[in-house]
Amino acid sequence: MSEKRMFSQKIVESDHFTDMPLSSQALYFHLGMVADDDGFVNAPKKLIRAIGASEDDMKLLIAKRFILSFDSGVVVVKHWLMNNTIRKDRYNPTQYQDEMSQLDVKDNKSYTEKPLFSTIPDNGNQMATNGIPSGNQMATQYSIVEYSIVESSVVESTETQGPAPTPITYDTLIPQYGKAFVDERVERAKKYKNTNMDTVAKWCKEDYEHQKKTNSFNNFPQRKYDYDKLENDLLNSQAKKNEEDDP
Repeated sequence: MSEKRMFSQKIVESDHFTDMPLSSQALYFHLGMVADDDGFVNAPKKLIRAIGASEDDMKLLIAKRFILSFDSGVVVVKHWLMNNTIRKDRYNPTQYQDEMSQLDVKDNKSYTEKPLFSTIPDNGNQMATNGIPSGNQMATQYSIVEYSIVESSVVESTETQGPAPTPITYDTLIPQYGKAFVDERVERAKKYKNTNMDTVAKWCKEDYEHQKKTNSFNNFPQRKYDYDKLENDLLNSQAKKNEEDDP
């Protein structure tokens, strides 16, 4: 594994990055330093404890999509290939091939999760890249599937070439409804034939509107009462009534 690591100014000098607490920024740099040659870190919790960071710092990095996480506990630096270019003769492939198989690489060299099921359209934009930089350096070859994704990444919008309609994908639904909410509809779609992301998007919209309408009835402000005063008023009122009724 190479001992030298780099960080792209597009990432670490962006408002999206510098708006985070310094502890979250520091954790990102440390993750970048200990990651393998494909950007994977197998013991992020150990690193968090070692540098005195917190779980919230990691959650923020994941929420802002500087880091992608896996069920195995392994994480990967999303913009690793933008940050680092490793010479072919020094490159060692990651041992986390199961996690790597769950990722695609976009045209801007950032990682993104593959769709959860095969009926998600890929827009026919599959291509391969050799990515040969100057100085006798060579980036790892990947099969690239380009999606028009609306996500919170700092550099995604800079890659758009002119206005174009954004197709519905798994990643376009996440910012609108949240990952857990979308995943539930994806799991439902797997039970039916000929379902696609248009169906998932329709379910997300319908269920979200229904949930929003239902919750609106529970959002009325609760009145605060002085129950001691109410009880005293009631007793005084009853005593006064008894006096009036007493001949």
